Order: sequence, then structure tokens, then C-alpha cells
Amino acid sequence: MLYVSDVAVESTLGGELLLYRLLRKYPSDRLTIAQSNVGRSSPEERLPNVQYERYDFANTRLLDSRLTRWYGSWLHQKAKWVPSRLKRLVDQVRPEAILTVWHDYSWLTAARIARNRELPLHLILHDDAPNLKFRAHSFLRALHEGDFGRVYRQAESRLCVSPAMERVYEARYGVSGTVLYPARGWEAAHYEHPPERIKQGSELTIGYAGALHAP
Repeated sequence: MLYVSDVAVESTLGGELLLYRLLRKYPSDRLTIAQSNVGRSSPEERLPNVQYERYDFANTRLLDSRLTRWYGSWLHQKAKWVPSRLKRLVDQVRPEAILTVWHDYSWLTAARIARNRELPLHLILHDDAPNLKFRAHSFLRALHEGDFGRVYRQAESRLCVSPAMERVYEARYGVSGTVLYPARGWEAAHYEHPPERIKQGSELTIGYAGALHAP
């Protein structure tokens, strides 16, 4: 299997950690991970014994500038074509399936690879794609939603983060998905009973596990 995305598969935080947990026990000799330079990379946090390839896709300085929306609009179109380095990687790996996660741009590249090579595409959705603001001009919103709907229907499996997302997308795009909840860490402690302090107290305690890295 070939994973193509802007999101890293690393034991860090957010979607990166969820992907790491999901693929942690996948046979390492049957998995190749290709990540663009749009996302961050922490090599020390990678899956052991898995082939990682990083390819240049964008000028990251322009993505964090006053030209962000213009440049992001161009990248959205550019992602629909497969760079030569990825073409060579596909020829080398000869995958039986393509895996991607909806985020930024490379999900479009993954879909194109799957379409060109007649391979099944597996699409993971951690975010509500049509309603999430993206780095492109607002007049391209209809184009973006059209591309998303096309890729969503193309995918062999559509792995949604919640039942509500799956229901909404089925009504909107006419194909059903599968709910894939965030994975619990295998090394996390398990408890038979709630702590005594919760039983005795009347206050509500809330724990937040995640990352607030966007406005």
C-alpha cells in the first residue's frame, strides 16, 4: 500500500498521531509513505522499518505570506497532476492500493494516482471537508467542493470520523461510508472502574485531548 498525503504518519499529535496508531501494526514491508513538504516532518517519530519518501510540492514560505490564497489556489490545481518523483515511486513500489487523508492538497494527487493506475483509493476524513476553510480564494469554493465530491465517490472506502459525518456525506454524495473512530493508544492504561474522586464529587471534570493549532 502507498500512502500519499500532506499529513505525516508520525507519533506526534492530532491527525498525524491517529494515522500512526492506525498503521502501527500494518506489515512494514508492504507499506510505503510518501509525504509532501507542505506538512511538518519528525523523522524520529516515524513508524519503524517503514519506507518514507518526502517530495517537494510547494514553496512553504509562500504558503505563509500575503500571497497565501493566490498560491493555495494554484496548488489546488497543481495537486491534480502527479509529480515525476511520485510516478517513479509508484513504478518502484507497485502498490495494490492508495491511502490518503483529506487535508490541504495531496489527496487530489493520491486520487489521480489511483485513477491512472486503476487502483483502489482509501480516503480518511478527520475534518468536514466542504465546510472547512482552505488556503484558496473563496470564488474557488464550488470547484473545491466539486473535486471533493468526485474523489469521495471515487474512493473504494470512505472512512469518516463520526456517524454524523457519514450520514451527511451519504445524503450529499450518494454513496455510503464507514465510521472509523480515532484509535486509542495501545500502550494507554485501562481501568476497571472510574476513580473514587469522580464517584464522590459532584463537579464536572473535562479532559481535552487534541491540538489547537488553527485560528
